Amino acid sequence: MVRDGLSLASCFALVSGAAAVTSALATPVFARWARRAGLVSRPGPRRDHQEEIPLLGGAAILGTFLLGVGGAALVLTTPGIRAGIADVLPMSSELLASVSPGAATWTALSGLCGAAILVFLFGLADDRVGDSFSPWKKVAGQGVGAVILWMSGVRSDLFDGGAMDFVLTLLWVLAVTNAFNLLDNMDGLVAGVAALSCSLLLSVAAGQGQILVGGILALLLGAVLGFLPHNFPRARVFLGDAGSQVLGLLLAGLALVESYVTPSGPGLAPVAIPVLVLLVPLFDTAWVVQRRLRERRPLAVGDTSHLSHCLVRLGLSRPQAVLVHWLLTLGCGSTAALLPWLPPTGVLLVLVQSLATLCLVGLLVGAASRARQVG
Repeated sequence: MVRDGLSLASCFALVSGAAAVTSALATPVFARWARRAGLVSRPGPRRDHQEEIPLLGGAAILGTFLLGVGGAALVLTTPGIRAGIADVLPMSSELLASVSPGAATWTALSGLCGAAILVFLFGLADDRVGDSFSPWKKVAGQGVGAVILWMSGVRSDLFDGGAMDFVLTLLWVLAVTNAFNLLDNMDGLVAGVAALSCSLLLSVAAGQGQILVGGILALLLGAVLGFLPHNFPRARVFLGDAGSQVLGLLLAGLALVESYVTPSGPGLAPVAIPVLVLLVPLFDTAWVVQRRLRERRPLAVGDTSHLSHCLVRLGLSRPQAVLVHWLLTLGCGSTAALLPWLPPTGVLLVLVQSLATLCLVGLLVGAASRARQVG
């Protein structure tokens, strides 16, 4: 069928390619605007760059994403446009006919876009004000974003939509959003992890026949890939707090929208798949938090205790440390597409194995890093 195999993959590739070109062209434009507005990261003790770097890279990603969602809404809700596309590309007619989102879907996408814009604005205020911006204001913005997602139907349904699901949705969105925000400590780190996470979730969506969710993930993937060459290996523009938080919120929301249920039953897959795909940023956040608590340092004050910093202290270059994180993300999340068809015991074993691997890496890297500091 048109929507299967190579044809569907080609459709996703076309969406990603168009988004990548748009984002790549938009990023320098937003970088110039950031310089004019004074939205730049200046050299400092915890920063590796020696010149001012503009901070509006996230605006290019979010703008591309919103433009793509708006375009999809226009195509899918306007029969004349759908017919025109089918005339130009006859092979797309069956695919377009198979995608008929209902009101609930558009409400969910509207909520996702609205929450992303809100979190972006709070992050932009953080980028503008700097360290004097209260972390609680940032968390408050993320919390309101999570409530918007919940009200629009982007939510956990593990407990039949009750109070427990509301709490779980809130905690999930806050955890993932802050995990990506905290992970943004080296050039290309967050963008690369986000791109891989999109790819892994996209593979699951494609395997489950979720065309619209897959298309939205392909759109976000392309937007991130278009930005990445401007940010790695040597950044000419940063995501900023606004950009890293938006990526975290969008991935948290899309992980909730995506379905992981198979005819054999959901089992543990609905929990394990998004956790596995996003395990590296979540683990890094837990790693940093436990170290700050143990050493009685403020949780909201940045430092060099991340796994990436430990790898650099061991002698890796910053690009090499970033590549290690990309490989860990790929390693932990590559089994996600298989989990819907595994029995609960198999899913649990994969989840425990991935978590144990990261714990072992963290312990070895941390111990070696401390030994080198003492030596």
